[in-house]
Amino acid sequence: MGTGRGFNTITTGTGKDAIVLGQETTNRIFDFDAANDFLVLGEGISVNDISIQQGTNANRAGVNQPTDNVANTLIIDKRNGHVLASLTFTKADTISEKNFRALDPGQLQALNSDSRITNRFFATQRGDGQLNGSRRSDRLISGGGNDFLFLGNDGFRFEKATGGGGTEFPFATDSPGTSEVQTELKDGVMKLTGSYKNFDGAPLFSQGETTIDPKARILNGANPQALVNGFLAVSQDSEGNARTGTHLHFSPAGDDRGNFADATVVRFINNTATDAKSGTISGQFKLTPEEQAALLSGNMYVNIHSNMDVDGDGRAGFPTGENRINLNKNVVKFV
Repeated sequence: MGTGRGFNTITTGTGKDAIVLGQETTNRIFDFDAANDFLVLGEGISVNDISIQQGTNANRAGVNQPTDNVANTLIIDKRNGHVLASLTFTKADTISEKNFRALDPGQLQALNSDSRITNRFFATQRGDGQLNGSRRSDRLISGGGNDFLFLGNDGFRFEKATGGGGTEFPFATDSPGTSEVQTELKDGVMKLTGSYKNFDGAPLFSQGETTIDPKARILNGANPQALVNGFLAVSQDSEGNARTGTHLHFSPAGDDRGNFADATVVRFINNTATDAKSGTISGQFKLTPEEQAALLSGNMYVNIHSNMDVDGDGRAGFPTGENRINLNKNVVKFV
């Protein structure tokens, strides 16, 4: 239920989901499925009050992207301009009246109250801060302030994610390189372990370089020195991890939502070369509640930037990214 005033971040998971929109609340929904999910208009709101618009803000900031980002659909109360919901990575032309339902009088109060019916069908928790669900039917009711309602460590798992084969977005490569990662999220801690092989270049910054190899291929047309200076300008991520050339980013690709890319670094990932073309990937990060929601929505990816011809074969990699590994909806599995 996206009510209670303030700003909510919501991940729904699979299946058919209903999100209640309240008049004084803004809900950011990371994985709205226009084919299956619907928005329930709270008391005092009718479908005639609603305007559906595509965001117009081109600024990017990773998980903290503007609500009105161009990749998002905005559900606006046109009576006052209030944004009721921001559906991330959703096209406005996929949303119509069929995605809305009206809330019958008293329904919300009935669900929020304790009764024989609710206690029979739901395991109820009330409190502040973080509330953890289970594999049962849960009813999590938060108090005032900023709260985090989490489905619980045993409610999901991650398939192995792979990269390579010219699937990179927005800059596909012709590299023979491939990569893979295994992902874990437990008690808010994300662990990544993986490897890469047959790369054209060494991992960016693994050779202590401060310039781009002239043989490296920059696929976005950027000036080489300006590109590397942009990387060097960020010495550590939000958690204090030192700069590397392998990054965790926010945006989905490779699933039914289409392809998106946000170059903002969420975390720097360790990348250790074992020879001129291969190496290992690892990282352990304490994610914020919003970052956990983004991960479980399939909205994260790993980009392995490469640079330097260390084996003298004339190929020096792709500073814009040699492999992209999508941790998308096909990788996240709810159980």
